[in-house]
This record gives sequence, C-alpha cells and structure tokens, in this order.
Amino acid sequence: MAKTREEWFETLKDADISVGKVYSLEEALDDPQAKHRGMVLEIDTQDVPEGKVRQVATSIHLSDTPGQVGHLGSVTGQHTMEVLAELGFGTGAVSDLFSRKVVQ
Repeated sequence: MAKTREEWFETLKDADISVGKVYSLEEALDDPQAKHRGMVLEIDTQDVPEGKVRQVATSIHLSDTPGQVGHLGSVTGQHTMEVLAELGFGTGAVSDLFSRKVVQ
C-alpha cells in the first residue's frame, strides 16, 4: 500500500496513533519549530562557495552544560588522498581513481 508521508501521517493521526513526520535534512533545517528552539546553526566557512553552511545544532539544551558545535565536519574528499595513501595506494593508482571519478 503506497502512500505519501502526508497520507500516512493523516491516516495514523486519525486512528489516534502517536505519529511524527521524518524530515529530510533540508526540511529539518527549514522547520519553524527547530528554528525557534535554536536547533539550526548557520556557520561561516571557506569550504563552500556560499561561505556559510546550515546544520542541525545539538538537540539537548541544558542550562549548566550547554552543548555546542565546535566545528564543521570534513568537506567531501578532503582526506581522500591521505586515506588512500595509508591504505597503500601509490600515486599512480590514486590518480587513476580520481581521473575515473571513483573517488573525489
């Protein structure tokens, strides 16, 4: 029985079943409640052309020990060369993988 997320949500809600929607990352970052609770961060970075990255903040907010995001994760491909070298791939093999777009 194929239904959209909205259809399943309404069906389960109408049956008095506790239900919540599972959002995509983009939907989560645009959710008004998440924004209101301070769960969306906009971090300055030189790693992307836009100069900023939006990401989900910590979900637990404690008054005495507030959580925080210390830094962004690695950019896709940032450590590929190092990882392949550690795995024993030579320069030629690595170049071949990049040229064939097997890795980035």
